[in-house]
This record gives sequence, structure tokens and C-alpha cells, in this order.
Amino acid sequence: MAVIPERRLALLGGGFSTDDDGLLDDWVLEQVRASRPKVCFVPTASGDASAYVEQFLTAYQARSCESSVLQLFRRDLDDNDLRSFLGP
Repeated sequence: MAVIPERRLALLGGGFSTDDDGLLDDWVLEQVRASRPKVCFVPTASGDASAYVEQFLTAYQARSCESSVLQLFRRDLDDNDLRSFLGP
């Protein structure tokens, strides 16, 4: 029996923040084999700007995924919690 390796994607820029049609975000979610893929937004380029975080959450709330935000400027996780957050 063949083992299918876990697939992870990392993207930088674009998507919900620049595309009104959401096609890039939809395409990314279609590439993942999970029925409810995990999507984590790391908004460090904007200094964890609240409006940018809200834009992400709004764009992904209607999609079939588990969305989360990892803020590093306003980090409230200690090192162990951060490892758990980023773990499998």
C-alpha cells in the first residue's frame, strides 16, 4: 500500500488581500487533500495590522477550512505554545 505524504503549502502575498474574486484562495484550498484544511495567516508584513487580520478572517469564514492567525508582533504564546500551534 502506497503512503501518500502529507502536503503543506506556503504562500506569500496575493490572494484575499489583492484579489476581489478569491480565485487564488480557492485554488490553494483545492490543492490540499484534507476535507477541512488548516489555513494560518501570519500578518508580520503589516505589523499584525488589525484591519488586515479582519480582512483575512472575513475572506476565509465562508470557506471550508479551519482558519487561524499567528500574530508575532502581538505574540501572546510562549515558545511551547508556539510549537504546539505550528505542529501537525
